[in-house]
Amino acid sequence: MTSTRLRRCRTLRAALVVFAAAVAGGGTAATADVGAQADPKCQSIDLGIHYAGGQGATAMALDYFQFINVSHRECHLLGYPGVAVYDRAGRRLHVKVSRLNADARRVRLPPGGHVIFTLVTAEERAPGQHCAFGVRERFTPPNDVGTLSIKHRLMICSGMSISSVRAPTPGSRF
Repeated sequence: MTSTRLRRCRTLRAALVVFAAAVAGGGTAATADVGAQADPKCQSIDLGIHYAGGQGATAMALDYFQFINVSHRECHLLGYPGVAVYDRAGRRLHVKVSRLNADARRVRLPPGGHVIFTLVTAEERAPGQHCAFGVRERFTPPNDVGTLSIKHRLMICSGMSISSVRAPTPGSRF
């Protein structure tokens, strides 16, 4: 990839991060929490995963996912989910994942509440470049080792980025 094309991709990625932060969020009672509460951290057994929608832009795709508290107790999340992408044959794709934002906050999650996070994939292909196609993702909640699996198609040409979990923004479509 030429240096001009690389700068353009980085500029586009930065613009998409700002755009994703403005659009993402979403509507239940999960709240950002700066104090140290007694609620335990959410584990994969407490959570479900949901694809909340996506948006495309030139050479990029933004996909929004939600962790939903399916347990009967309040818990919290803090940080970045892990992600592994698998192809149609069930093989794990070796894709570099970077972090989108540095403002991870502790989010309290009541029963039935959700948090949102964004996965950004670069879909612009350089001449002769091979793109990977994923059909299933396994997400690991922050600070956990269990995974949650979801069927979702991704085209990844030059890496992907993931945001930290965040509380929904009132009035947002997520």
